[in-house]
Amino acid sequence: MDISKVIEIVREAGDMFNERVFKVEQKTTLSDRVTTMDIKIEKLLKEKLMALLPESAFMGEESEQESVDTDYHKGYVWVVDPIDGTTNFVRDLQQSCVSVALLKDYVAVMGVVYNPYKKEMFYAEKGKGAYLNGEKIHVSNQPFESGMFFTSMALYAKEMSEACLHVLEEVYAECDDFRRFGSAAIELCLLACGRGDLYFEIRLLPWDYAAGVLILQEAGGHASIPQQTFMSYDVPVPVVAANTEENYYKLKEIVERNMDLYYRRPEWKERNDLPF
Repeated sequence: MDISKVIEIVREAGDMFNERVFKVEQKTTLSDRVTTMDIKIEKLLKEKLMALLPESAFMGEESEQESVDTDYHKGYVWVVDPIDGTTNFVRDLQQSCVSVALLKDYVAVMGVVYNPYKKEMFYAEKGKGAYLNGEKIHVSNQPFESGMFFTSMALYAKEMSEACLHVLEEVYAECDDFRRFGSAAIELCLLACGRGDLYFEIRLLPWDYAAGVLILQEAGGHASIPQQTFMSYDVPVPVVAANTEENYYKLKEIVERNMDLYYRRPEWKERNDLPF
């Protein structure tokens, strides 16, 4: 697979962000939105990406997943978010991106994330390093106390936000500062190129992180799902990431300890929709 062909398709999709005529609909919650532009861009991506690999399957945020009859643990699967940061897109905050990952046998082998507003194309192939607009990138070497922490508050599952707030409170006391950009893919890529150093979000879906995590790892960073030793691409999960191994393990311990205390509560024990 020639990654340049994927980059070309993703760039074409990103150029469609300039079309500011669209309708907005609500999905699962008031904060969970989809636009007609999300659907239009995903249609283009599905058509063109699957043409590159006719034997591949497609997992897109706006697609009906039941239409894909392929076992995600086998073969090639495109994992796509046509607009990561839809609310940002609706409000024209210019902090949104196209995110495309390619899995092979349940392992991410290619990731492309494009922020068309800044003309920044991040991409990586497994084992080949990570790049921004053709230049190789690497994570920072900032220690925890100088770290910039990117995090969020479980927008689509606000009942989980208490755990997020406890993590933020503890990390903020020990790091430099924190930011929230409203796009997981962008934030992971910002870690990859050294503009941030620490990352945690309690509930992400595969199209939110598949490409960004690979790009970060290929840039020398570390990322995982708490209490797991492998990345999952079929259920909502928390994601912890950092620039250095030392920072990663410190942040991971903080996250796992706070989440464990939270999910031990009686009202949560019987739930089957927890992120792990």
